[in-house]
Amino acid sequence: MLLSDEICPLEKITIVIPTIKYTSYLDEAIASCFNVQNIGYDIFVSINSVSDDFRHSKFWNDERVKWSRTKQYFPSMVDSLNSAIKNSNGEWLFILPDDDLLQKGFLENVNRSLFTKKTLYATRINIIDVNNNILSVNDKYSMIKYKSHEMLDLFFKNQIQNHLGLFVFHKEMFDRVGCFKETGYKYGFYIDYVFHGKVIANADAIYTSNNIAFSRRENENQATAKFEIGKSVNDYFTIISDELFSDVNFRKHAGAIYKNKRIYKESLLKYRFFTEMSKLTNPTFNKEISKLIMLELVFLTSWNVTFLFKIRSLFYFSRFLVLFLKRRKF
Repeated sequence: MLLSDEICPLEKITIVIPTIKYTSYLDEAIASCFNVQNIGYDIFVSINSVSDDFRHSKFWNDERVKWSRTKQYFPSMVDSLNSAIKNSNGEWLFILPDDDLLQKGFLENVNRSLFTKKTLYATRINIIDVNNNILSVNDKYSMIKYKSHEMLDLFFKNQIQNHLGLFVFHKEMFDRVGCFKETGYKYGFYIDYVFHGKVIANADAIYTSNNIAFSRRENENQATAKFEIGKSVNDYFTIISDELFSDVNFRKHAGAIYKNKRIYKESLLKYRFFTEMSKLTNPTFNKEISKLIMLELVFLTSWNVTFLFKIRSLFYFSRFLVLFLKRRKF
């Protein structure tokens, strides 16, 4: 599917909220949509469960919110996202996870009249805890407008905060890159990463927010223990790299930097090592030193990275261990 370069102004947006369980956070997420200014928008809540608890929402009978029960079962994250988007009526779309928040900076200071179907809008975000306290702020964007290869440079350097609420995109772009795909892992890890890599590679321009436009919530339910760290992680990252390299434009850009898919896969494994170590030293996600030690042991014996990097990982591990002990004051 070829996307047109003709101007397609972003005049109205559909905010899609996929959900399978009602909590008070959902109402906070819906309420935050009303922070969107100077643009028309619809709020589309897609329920993927048999629960009737959603009737407790204070927005259940609010005419500004459209509710849709797409499937009478508890689906995978991929099915939930894809069905929510496909059943929405919007041309321009934004995915809002059901425990995150939109901020007043959303879509401000961006010339939406110049958008084409290949244009993306990237949110600048902060991280909040369960009580809405700010934990950290994203300051990675140095420009207001990026070309595709410029944003891919940030992507390859892991300087993009990958999360489901990263981009506003056109529905035809969603169809062009093949929707969200299974990445070999049941909890949905990397489905946003794979989607983002492909839409960036197929974009003509990416505009970024000047101010914080989105708040992503961290909670203990996102614990790293759910991530597969054993030998099968190698197969898992093969699926991820295969899916990314199936896109012609992504393969062209990635190949120029990493030479081949094997090297790119190894770079993903190395970065995942740092990501998991960082999570295991975060009190929100982990309080057991044994998990930190186990990850290093499994990494040394099972992960398909170079021997040299495994030796270097011992140095990195010692630093993470010191950080872990300092944060817990053992």
